[in-house]
Amino acid sequence: MEKPDFFINSTNLEYSISEQRISNQFKTEDSISETPSVFYLNLKYEDEIYLPVTLFKNRLTPLQIIVKYLKENLHKTNKQIALLLNRDPKTIWVTYRSVQKKKAFVFEETDIQVDIQVPLSIFRDRRLSILEALVHYLKNLEMKYSEIARILNKDQRTVWTVHSRAKKKFEKNKKDESKK
Repeated sequence: MEKPDFFINSTNLEYSISEQRISNQFKTEDSISETPSVFYLNLKYEDEIYLPVTLFKNRLTPLQIIVKYLKENLHKTNKQIALLLNRDPKTIWVTYRSVQKKKAFVFEETDIQVDIQVPLSIFRDRRLSILEALVHYLKNLEMKYSEIARILNKDQRTVWTVHSRAKKKFEKNKKDESKK
């Protein structure tokens, strides 16, 4: 049985579940540290960009993949991509230029039809690298390291190391905030 996707305008998103108020907090700076529950997995916000996880099964770096996909498939400008990723436009320009120098390939629509869609907003947190944010997000979906490694075409030990680094960064950040 296939679950339908729900499109919700994030500015009007309000739910009442068991008399608890849940709101869209994916766009706040600390949102990556708060894992979305299983409830959110089938929700899609109409103003959010979702990337198919199979894009990352590539030999390019995760940032190169995202920039190439946004630029060539979604026709975004360097400035738009920089705003979406919370990066400097020069960084986006240099990244795309380095992708152009490598052997050309095209993301085909048939290759990106998968169940797992990654929200672009998880990459806005500058505390984490792109790969750390991706692995952290997938791990918080209760995926095993071996599953994530297979999806990303990485070694399972690499995935564990990346996730461990992301957890340490969050723990350090919590300690720093508690000292204030």
